[in-house]
Amino acid sequence: MEASRSIDRISSDVTDLVTFEGCAELRRAVPLARILRSRGRVFADSSGSAATYSLSEPVLRIGVFLSHNWAVSRMLKFLALSYHFSFGLASILVLPFALLLGAATALGLLPDVDNSSGYPVGISCRMLCLVGFLVLMLFGRNILAWFGYEGPSVFLDKVCIHQENTAIKQQGIEKLGAFLVASDSMLVLYSDIYFVKLWTVY
Repeated sequence: MEASRSIDRISSDVTDLVTFEGCAELRRAVPLARILRSRGRVFADSSGSAATYSLSEPVLRIGVFLSHNWAVSRMLKFLALSYHFSFGLASILVLPFALLLGAATALGLLPDVDNSSGYPVGISCRMLCLVGFLVLMLFGRNILAWFGYEGPSVFLDKVCIHQENTAIKQQGIEKLGAFLVASDSMLVLYSDIYFVKLWTVY
């Protein structure tokens, strides 16, 4: 009988750690576009506020659990996230533009230069497509947000766990396992100092 009670108690404790049973309001995530705003301004430091907490919202599932180290610069995180989430998007969106410029060059509507092979080479396509690709990769998610699509939901600690209300903050920290279970995937922004702090390792 005592063994059965111990098992039940352990089972209850584990359930509390990995689920949001009775506290679904703590299960929060932030749309990707919001953490990429202003070149990842939210990554400037680890301090949070009611304003940063308001960036997140209650969700049923979390798309991506983001694991990172606050010691890494904001710009490196912004570039890494932009590359991870927007490289494919930028490639797809810039392709029709590249084909259009290529066709215009072939028809003589845009300038070209001769090279050693004897074939004309379009310069407009090379220059404009590169610029367009970089703009779309770095800011494409923000552009899409203007049309109502803010991207996948992301767990970011300082945004999804209240940083000013001590009681809610403690509840959120105790539910880190539940955040992981509720996430469809996990993204690690790895660096040479990632394993230095145990807090960042999951």
